[in-house]
Amino acid sequence: MYRGTNNHIYALYLEGGSWKCAKLSESTGAPAASGDPAGYVRSDGTNMVVYRGTNNHIYALYLPKGGSWNYADLTQAPTGATGAPAASGDPAGCARSDRTNSVVYRGTNNHIYALYLEGDLWHYADLTDLTGGEDTTGAPAASGDPAGYAHSDGTNSVVYRGEDKHIYELYKSGDSWRYYDLTILSAAPVGASGNPVGYVRSDGKSSVVYRGEDKHIYELILR
Repeated sequence: MYRGTNNHIYALYLEGGSWKCAKLSESTGAPAASGDPAGYVRSDGTNMVVYRGTNNHIYALYLPKGGSWNYADLTQAPTGATGAPAASGDPAGCARSDRTNSVVYRGTNNHIYALYLEGDLWHYADLTDLTGGEDTTGAPAASGDPAGYAHSDGTNSVVYRGEDKHIYELYKSGDSWRYYDLTILSAAPVGASGNPVGYVRSDGKSSVVYRGEDKHIYELILR
């Protein structure tokens, strides 16, 4: 999927051996986009495409099994369950290891936020604030867009680039969110210039990849 020059969201898909194009936002009447879309499959099998609108709300185009495409404003859902802060970056969705469906994004205050689905209601959490405790101020501010994934051991994680060009990880430990400075922990070169992405390799290693200031691709590996 991608954003067209008219700020509509399009999907190219393979059906019966031929590639086709679906006009997702046009067919659903969804608002125009101001950022790039990201697709994922929810734990219930619903196909989702999330993007940032021109009003800095986070929108979802979704296709339930056996249904048709529709859209929802996740920032201000019809149920009134969210009322989440405005976005300043592009969102990314993931199905967590506990089957919670989540969409993460960077807010205008450079905090990392998560929209998450409980039952039929969307809620939000400020993950940056949640990593703080009595003796800490919370995770460092972000300067790039976050990405969520689950480690090979099921730990749910969100990675992002900080204002200091370090790579940070927010991770869920029990009922609490904590953070690591992966750049310091791995002794990696300081100077990330691209947004990180996390995934689990075929050998079971949890990995985070990103572009450095020297335009080299770096990989941080959990061993």
